[in-house]
Amino acid sequence: MNRSRIIFPVILFLVLLFALITQSIVSVTLLELRVQIASERILNFELSSRMLKTRFRQMISGEDNLKAEIKMNVLESSVLNFDSFELEGSESILNRFGVIVINGVRRLNFKPPIRLQEDKEFMTTLQYAFFLERNRRYDAAHAKYRQLIDGSGGSSDTMGFLKLHAGYCGALTGKTDEAIVELEQVVKEYAGTHYAETAQLILDILRERKQKTDKLASSSLSDREMAVALFKAGNFGEALNRFKKLESLSLDEQYMLSRSNEETGNIKDAIAGYIDIVNKGGGTDPAVKSNRRLMLIGNFYNGGKEVREFSQQTAVKLKDTAVLQDVQEGKELQLKPVIVEKLLNAKDQKQSALVEEIKRDMDLAMDDKGSGAIPRPDLPDAAGRMRVDLPNRPENSTTSISRPPVPGLFAGSFKLALKFRDGRVVRGTRIEFLKDSASVFSGEYEISVPTTNLDRIEAPEPGTMLVIVPTSGEPFEISLLLVQADQFSFKRGTKDESVPITSVKEIRVK
Repeated sequence: MNRSRIIFPVILFLVLLFALITQSIVSVTLLELRVQIASERILNFELSSRMLKTRFRQMISGEDNLKAEIKMNVLESSVLNFDSFELEGSESILNRFGVIVINGVRRLNFKPPIRLQEDKEFMTTLQYAFFLERNRRYDAAHAKYRQLIDGSGGSSDTMGFLKLHAGYCGALTGKTDEAIVELEQVVKEYAGTHYAETAQLILDILRERKQKTDKLASSSLSDREMAVALFKAGNFGEALNRFKKLESLSLDEQYMLSRSNEETGNIKDAIAGYIDIVNKGGGTDPAVKSNRRLMLIGNFYNGGKEVREFSQQTAVKLKDTAVLQDVQEGKELQLKPVIVEKLLNAKDQKQSALVEEIKRDMDLAMDDKGSGAIPRPDLPDAAGRMRVDLPNRPENSTTSISRPPVPGLFAGSFKLALKFRDGRVVRGTRIEFLKDSASVFSGEYEISVPTTNLDRIEAPEPGTMLVIVPTSGEPFEISLLLVQADQFSFKRGTKDESVPITSVKEIRVK
């Protein structure tokens, strides 16, 4: 009897322990599977490689194709731009226990342990590094990529992304020899992939640029002619060094100097140079081109609210409103970077050291809600004039620019808004639905967004209606669509109705 009293609780304990171990292992395995699926869905590494190839080719060629650059920024905004990496619940007691059990078994089989928390920090840093790259802080981005590569974290696919983008950033910051080594590694280690294809193209361009530079070095050009020739050859680092040694630059040469600053990541100096050209140039070609760069920096490269407003108002004054409208449309379609707000609002104690390091590295020039990656011009004074510090001038030397009233050019341009559960908003004039994504259109621009995180679609302007075009049947009008699971819910008259998302072909504004 005494023996049975002991054996039964032991058996019960073992059964419960076995059930707990089984459940925890299943939970962690499902979590790992979720992460793998999320990687394919939200990292978009192949899209990034394709865009990187196009961007580098355009950059080195010196082409001023603003529409192509805007489209690339819209597309790139969907790469590594997610609120979470499918790791919610990774720190639950069940998952922690499962990780301990799985890692114990993996050690017995001489396999590396799984590290969910480290993976979470790795993806946060990767998001931030790509954010820096997109905002043209190439030195800082290169350092972050190297940090992640040296840490030997991430999957093979992720390491391919890191090495390719490290080589790209190194090439733009003058670390050509280091960049060539990194890119050659990508070609060798990822043969036959989009990583190797993009790396090979960048290598070819770098070698061609080096040949041009060597040929120029043996020529009898003057310092001024050499600076211009290096700029046209796409060697922005060398061109920048040459232009800095010259005096009495023309407006065209000042533009080349500022563009060289921008393309090598010296955004603060580029902004000040462009503004100086705009103030001096009136309606000249260098002034127009400089203001267009300011529009791109202010709207796509985190240049800040002041740069954005100044360039917008200058575009109106210069009658460059067609380009301004292209920029505004692209800006509306671009997904906002969630990494900045995510880091500033981080509450994860284990991530606190990483978050604090990134906060210190960000400069935190505030842009609207507190995001930013570069220092911005001084705030306007009480007279409504913007004071902008210019480089290589005495500290009290500033330029004042009168602010014309903000035009109402774009009122009503985007009457349709897609709102996601993570707070992002994408605006356009028409939506086409595919299998598990939607294409949002505005003018010539199109952006593909997933429908899995969609919360609602609305026509925010009073008096406007959404026209729902089903795959079969007649179109009908409503003002608001809510998303529940795979269904669109809406009210037609006094009746609540719903239709599957897959049965909707298109939504447009009446």
